[in-house]
Amino acid sequence: MERRCQTKPEWKIKQRVENEMWYWFPIMMGISTREEMNTATYEQIQILNEVAKQKQELLNLGRDNVDV
Repeated sequence: MERRCQTKPEWKIKQRVENEMWYWFPIMMGISTREEMNTATYEQIQILNEVAKQKQELLNLGRDNVDV
């Protein structure tokens, strides 16, 4: 018998990612890996999120100064 992979509606996936942004944000910004996030303490996760936020702000500052 053929097994089929069940998928969830796109809105549910987006909602889950938004709800778990505290986990994904440092990973997306290249500050941390999934493995590091899985073993980090709550305090470490807070620090990683703050570093990711500051990196995002620095990247946005550089973009604001570029003339197109």
